[in-house]
Amino acid sequence: MAHKRLQALDLGNTKITDADLKELATLDQLHSLNLFQTQVTGVGFKKLTELKHLHTLTLAGTHVTDAGLKELAGLKQLHSLNVGSTKVTDAGLKELAGHKELRSLYLYRTAVTDAGLKELGGLKQLQELQLGGTSVTNAGLTHLGGFKQQQSLHLYKTELTDTGLKELAGLTQLHTLGLGSNNVTDAGLKELAGLKQLKWLHLMETGVTDAGLKELAGLKQLQMLYLTGSKVTNAGTEELKRVLPNLRIN
Repeated sequence: MAHKRLQALDLGNTKITDADLKELATLDQLHSLNLFQTQVTGVGFKKLTELKHLHTLTLAGTHVTDAGLKELAGLKQLHSLNVGSTKVTDAGLKELAGHKELRSLYLYRTAVTDAGLKELGGLKQLQELQLGGTSVTNAGLTHLGGFKQQQSLHLYKTELTDTGLKELAGLTQLHTLGLGSNNVTDAGLKELAGLKQLKWLHLMETGVTDAGLKELAGLKQLQMLYLTGSKVTNAGTEELKRVLPNLRIN
């Protein structure tokens, strides 16, 4: 049957429940499954472990709990997991330790804290991590130093300050960094000088001023800079554009 060969299935915003998940177990060619904002809790996730080709799983906005993540233990091949805006906590992150192939992990607007990030230390392939809207602090960033492949890191609306940015210095492959809605100032931007691969930098709703923009002049790959709600003036942005003529500023 044709549906047996399905590789991507989007069930986001539908009425699918845990009981319905058993019907997906026969889709053995499925690579991507989106359950965004459905009523699933994780009770039926064990059936999903039969999907040996499943690489991308989106559970954002569902009722998934830490127990639900435990049911996914058999999906060792997962590359991308989105549990943003769910009931997942630090305890749930322990269940992800065996997912060594994870490249992208979305934890935004969850109850994850610094302690939880320590549980992710073995995920050496991680390239994208979204922690926006969590209670992560400077202390939590010390656990990110081992992610040498990290290319995208979103920390908007966390408890981050200038001091914490020192912990990012070793993430030299970063091309996207989101620091918006944090207590970040000009002093913190000095810590970004070594991130030469940065292309997108988000500094909205921060305390950055014109003086801080001068610290970014050495980031020659920078293509997009978001400054809405900061203390930067038109004079400051024009000066930076003279040094980085290809830079777009929003």
